[in-house]
Parts: sequence; structure tokens; C-alpha cells
Amino acid sequence: MRQVPKYLIIGNGRVARHFVHYFSLLKIKQYSQWDRSQPVARLKELVDDSNRILLAIRDDAIEPFIDEHLSTAKVCEHVQALNQGYAALQTGASADTVRDMERALKFFAGSHGDLPANRKNIANAGKALEVLPGAGEAGVRRLGLKIDAIKKGLRAPIRIHFSGSLVSKKAWGAHPLMTFGPDLYPLEKYLSIPFVVDEKAPPFSELFPSLHNPNVRLNERQKAKYHALCVMSGNFSCLLWQKLFESLSEEFGISPHTADMYLRQQADNLLANYKTALTGPLARGDQATIAKNLKALDHDPFQGIYQAFVEAWPSIKQEKLKDRERKAS
Repeated sequence: MRQVPKYLIIGNGRVARHFVHYFSLLKIKQYSQWDRSQPVARLKELVDDSNRILLAIRDDAIEPFIDEHLSTAKVCEHVQALNQGYAALQTGASADTVRDMERALKFFAGSHGDLPANRKNIANAGKALEVLPGAGEAGVRRLGLKIDAIKKGLRAPIRIHFSGSLVSKKAWGAHPLMTFGPDLYPLEKYLSIPFVVDEKAPPFSELFPSLHNPNVRLNERQKAKYHALCVMSGNFSCLLWQKLFESLSEEFGISPHTADMYLRQQADNLLANYKTALTGPLARGDQATIAKNLKALDHDPFQGIYQAFVEAWPSIKQEKLKDRERKAS
């Protein structure tokens, strides 16, 4: 019997809202959401009832949040009840101690009894507890062995963060390679989002049993560069397009939608063959046009961006040439 996934989404930003919508479209009912507008007591309740915690919050907040809120789940409380109960049994337990241990075993049967080995260990511990009054010291020792077996089989909720750059021992990374705008998307788009998953993470089907998105693995040492490239290609290019649209509208008196086809075709060319998609003065080495462009951008902060591309282009071109030679040899 597989464990029923119970998701807890932490956060209320764009990524969190998109995942809530995605889960709703998939008709996933076993999920909840928490953000800082809700009481911390509510968070503790939700954590105790979840087996997958999705951290859709800022990169620099992920590990502090785990340390502050996700290290004291109810599992620890019931493990402590078993430990204290076992210690008390060795000196003569009260009825309250036995009841606390029974409650702990009932909790583990519901939260960790999906695997046959766990189910057997929990059941055996329950039987050992039932016959304890007449089993003497040997019975107490047997119960102790069963409790040790239960503790070895316990699993904390799987923690998953969506950062493209963070490498953490406290949560697995599964970065959705997508941009999330203010408007929610149709189901077909969500289903197609690829996830870039930490190389050492469990299988995607274990992280997200309810999802069937395409996914790839990335070595943790490569994540920082991977994310830097994502930022440059997606976020920085957005700044350039925003500059064009704003200048068309506010400086030239032209509708920004005039450039819609230009943007779509640029994207189509990249998707068709990204290696041949570059055109313009850099690609053809048109120094006169480059000089005019830079002059036209005097006193504009974007002149520095243009100049940076001009200065980087010889090195980029040389790297492309070396890459072709390596592949040809």
C-alpha cells in the first residue's frame, strides 16, 4: 500500500499560487497551504498532517524556515513518548505511561504504516505492550527491540524547495524551469513544465507522486551556473524587451504591440535552431552600425548593457569556434 501524498505548500507568492492552481486543476484534494498571515499554531497542525512540504519561498528564507518550524513535528513528540515509556517500564510503568505508548503506536500506524516492514514492527510492538504485565523483564526487552525497529523505519516529511540555485542538506531541490506571471495558466501548460531536480534526490515519482511532469537531473555543483544562465536568458532579456516596449510607447508614440511579431519570431527562431538564431550587427560584424547604436544610447543606462555585449562578443565567438573544433575532432 503506497503512502497517500499529503502536500503542504508554504508561501503565498506567484510560485505558490501557481502550484495551488495546478493542484486544483488536477483535482488533488490532499493539499493545504500556509503563509505568514496564518497563526504558527496552524502551521504545526498542517506539518503534522503532511508528508511532503513544498517550500515556495525566497531562497534565503528556506533553511531558516526549516530550522525554525520544521524540526519539531509530531513524530518527535511520539518518539519521545515511546522512549520515556520504555524507560518507565523498566522501573514499573503506570497506566498513563502505557496509554501514552499506545497513542504513539496508533499515530505511527496511521502515518508510517504504509510499508510492510513498518506495519509489522508497529503491530509487534503493540502485541508486546499488550502482554507486558505477565512477560517480565524479557517482555520489556522485546518491546525495546520493537521500538528500536519502529524508530529506524520512521520517515520525516519530504521537504522540497523550488530554488534553481540553492543546494541544501535540509530539503531537495526541484526547480520548475518556467516563468510564473501574475495570471494563472491552463492545465496543459502546467503539465509541460520541466523540473530540474537535484542529482541525489529521490525519484521524481517519490517527490511528487501526483505529478507526471518531464524532469531531468542536475549535479549540485552545477546549480549556481545553471541558475545564473536562467536569470540572464529569462530575467535579463525581459528587461531588454520591457525597454523596447516602453520606448515605443512613451518615446516614439508607437503601440508596443507593433513589436509583438518581432518577439514571437525571435522565440520561434531560437526554438527552431538556437545556434543560427542570432542576427544583427554583432553577428555580421557591422562596426559602423554598432557605433551609431552606442551613440544613440548616450545618457541611457542601457548603453552600458549594449557596450558589455559588444566587449564580450569576441570571447563568445572564440568560445563558439573552439566548441565547433572540439566536436569536429
